[in-house]
Amino acid sequence: MIKYAKIVNDKLQYPSPLEFIGVPNYMTNDPLLRDKEYLPLVGEPEEQEGYMAEPSEWHVVNQSGTRTEMRQTSPDSKELEETLVILDTSYIQIDLWNYVELPVDNSNEVRDNAEKAIVGRILALVNKYDALDGLEALLPDITIPSLLGLATEQGVSTEDLMATESDVSILVLDLMAKEGGTWQDCWEHLKLRFGAIVTELLQQ
Repeated sequence: MIKYAKIVNDKLQYPSPLEFIGVPNYMTNDPLLRDKEYLPLVGEPEEQEGYMAEPSEWHVVNQSGTRTEMRQTSPDSKELEETLVILDTSYIQIDLWNYVELPVDNSNEVRDNAEKAIVGRILALVNKYDALDGLEALLPDITIPSLLGLATEQGVSTEDLMATESDVSILVLDLMAKEGGTWQDCWEHLKLRFGAIVTELLQQ
């Protein structure tokens, strides 16, 4: 689809749907766009991975063309005749592009690190009580309760258990803040990766 714009205060202004309420497919309606002083943009930027191209320099090419159309000889007549119609075919030529680096989507990395922090804190408790040997039997369907259960079987102290639960609660709140969801939402994703995270952390 051809892009259209008009120059306002030395800047390109693009069509807004609010200007064309009730008009179907306004972005392909060339006469309607030209009536509102929008012109086609001509020029293609070079593709650069990780960058978005924005026009930085341009000029208007004023030109016209003609074509023959069958039109009524008068408003009240049904007779048609060939009529030469002058069309505005002006356009905006893009001369230079500015390449803007796209923001890196690190949302998955942030979430993954937050999830690893939760699992890592529980693993630290399990490791403290030499309960890692029982992990293999729990994989790959390991969960937070089953992981804490390994330490409990080894006689984890109330103080250590409470400290771990407190730390995990803080890390859970951090994960929820990063995800912008409830713990149930976060857990739906974490439980699918829990076993893999445990295996990954143990191999480090």
